[in-house]
Amino acid sequence: MAAHAIPTIDVEPRNDLGSRPTRRLRDQGRLPVVIYGHQQEQMHGSVDYRQIVDAIRSGSHVVEVKCNGKAESCLVKDLQWNYLGNKVIHVDLARVDLSEKVTLAVPIEIVGNAPGLKEAGALLEHPVAELSISCRADQIPDVIQLDVSAMNVGDMIHAGEIKLPEGVELDDDPELLVAHIHVAKIKEEEVEEVTEEEGEPEVIGKGGEESDEAES
Repeated sequence: MAAHAIPTIDVEPRNDLGSRPTRRLRDQGRLPVVIYGHQQEQMHGSVDYRQIVDAIRSGSHVVEVKCNGKAESCLVKDLQWNYLGNKVIHVDLARVDLSEKVTLAVPIEIVGNAPGLKEAGALLEHPVAELSISCRADQIPDVIQLDVSAMNVGDMIHAGEIKLPEGVELDDDPELLVAHIHVAKIKEEEVEEVTEEEGEPEVIGKGGEESDEAES
């Protein structure tokens, strides 16, 4: 998929860095951020929570930061989550020149209908959710699409076989297994359990005969 349009994020500088000021900041619907890199001084700031989270959820890896009348491009370098893992509580932004080459992990998106999945018990496994890639900062794709429309039972796709967008290079092991279709096997325990269940009517029948003898 093509690179995402770069959204603009408004950042307000902040000097109170303790836990209480940070908590008040979040209560006001803002998110603490740190901006660093390019041999410039590290800056602490805050952004509107919805503005930055919407940009990240839409697939943006690069944002244009506006602060004190100055604009600069930044790579979304790291996200910190709450203990439940369902809410962002801090963002690290690294200054970047849009023409420079960067390395980062991009989500994998599975597309297509695999004919192998029509077979009874067939499963598509995709053990990795992201691929590490290298490209210019202004060419970062939202996702890496993995086309499974030609996969049959027993087929595998490795990282090196995935077609990447122009200008994007794989930074992962080419032999990394990304997708595999196989038929699920019934465990022996499950077979034994089914056999025991099928035998239960006989046991019940014997119990019934013993009960009749006792009555007579």
